[in-house]
This record gives sequence, structure tokens and C-alpha cells, in this order.
Amino acid sequence: MRKAHWSSHLNEPPWLLDERARCAALEAILSVCQYRQWMVHAVHIRTTHVHAVIGGDAIPEKMLSDFKAYATRALRAAGVLSRRRFWANHGSTRYLWNDCSLKAAVEYVVNGQGERMACYWGEPKVSF
Repeated sequence: MRKAHWSSHLNEPPWLLDERARCAALEAILSVCQYRQWMVHAVHIRTTHVHAVIGGDAIPEKMLSDFKAYATRALRAAGVLSRRRFWANHGSTRYLWNDCSLKAAVEYVVNGQGERMACYWGEPKVSF
């Protein structure tokens, strides 16, 4: 029932990120993090969504907005798919307040979602 409700509100059909799209989106997210000097702990691009654990001097909503903008440009430049919109209106953003929650988030992003797809992770270099 819920799926039918939201499906009826879509302006475009849903799409799945293939390997090329996942790699393009991953590179775009890593690029914005490098440009903004944000710490990348983990990023995992799945077929239907993205998980990222990022540290930086911006609020999570700003990071999410930048990731979507960079990834959209990368997907369009790569000719992955011609569509008006790629992403949902918002996304889930959380603050991680201590080393334990950071490690748990990285573990989930990297290992808690089944087979790895386009994935990046490094050792956290931030202490709380």
C-alpha cells in the first residue's frame, strides 16, 4: 500500500544504478570531500541508494546536498542516463558523537548491506 502510494507520486520511473553509475557517483562523492576537505570514513554506493560516513565542518544536510549535486553532474557527464532527477528529495542524516558510533556506522556501511558494490573506506583519523 505504501509503495503504491509513493509510486503514484513519481514524476519519472525509478532507476537502478548500474556499475558504471555507481563508480561515477563514488568518484564524485570522493571529489567533493577532497575539495571541501571533509574526512571520508566510508562510502558505499548501492543499486538504489548511497550510504556515506563523512566528517567535516559542514552540517550533514549541506554535505548531502553537495553529494547529490556533484554526483548528478558526474552521471550526466558520463551519459549514464538522461533524466531530470536522480535523487529523492531528502535523505537520512545523522550525527555521530563518539568513536563507538563512528566505528559502528563504518562497519554497517562497508559490511552490513550484503555484497560490496562501489565502496570506499579508510581508517578513521578523527578522535572524539
